[in-house]
Amino acid sequence: MNFPSIEQTLQRETAMIRWIQKQYANGADIASMCLGAFVFASTGLLDGKRATTHWMGAAYFKQLFPKIKVEDDKVIIDEGRFYTSGSGFFIYNTYYFLIEKICGRDMALAAAKVFMIQVHDSKQHHSQFSNLQRDHEDYDIGRVQDYIEKNYSEPLSISILAKKFNMSSRTFIRRFTNITGNSPLEYVQRARMEAAKRLLEKGRITVEQVCMEVGYGDFGFFRNIFKRLTGLTPQEYKKKYSKMFNEAVVG
Repeated sequence: MNFPSIEQTLQRETAMIRWIQKQYANGADIASMCLGAFVFASTGLLDGKRATTHWMGAAYFKQLFPKIKVEDDKVIIDEGRFYTSGSGFFIYNTYYFLIEKICGRDMALAAAKVFMIQVHDSKQHHSQFSNLQRDHEDYDIGRVQDYIEKNYSEPLSISILAKKFNMSSRTFIRRFTNITGNSPLEYVQRARMEAAKRLLEKGRITVEQVCMEVGYGDFGFFRNIFKRLTGLTPQEYKKKYSKMFNEAVVG
């Protein structure tokens, strides 16, 4: 993700930003897709509201627009006259959502059939652990990230991690969160869920075994976190992606 390029674009597109503000003042609803949320946010219209964008840009978006509540796991967020959506691949879902809201469900379903849109309400699926969160120069936090991603199945409490890397718990939490955009425990959860997804995609062990493999003893707790972060239960994810993975491997 080229952040200087994004900032340069925002500085260059002041006319577009003013035009969006004018359209809103004239009664238009405003919608963005993927990283277009950066342009939308630059208008100031989203301040104090919720928004989503592509998950790889979410941490930088939070830094640039701290007044906006970012929910990067959501496909679409409706804030009245403002709409934001995640990855550009969700463009047709956004079309469907807006048609349904403006013209009704029957019209939206008719449009979905004509254009063969697969309607769903799932969250963004993070295809890999965010490289964006590695775009920093803090050596110590980088070491913590390495350790978490290699030892996700081990007990990884705040006190354990802080002690291992010679920091107080308060300093560790503040520093890690500022650098990565996630609290240490959120990062641990994400590392474990990425590992779980890889195991589920291979489809060689049961969902319960996956739960144990990634460091959880409580299956219900694991299931809840997995669904919150992916939009699917572990069983649904395995059913949907293991066949795809195995076909790709065979191919």
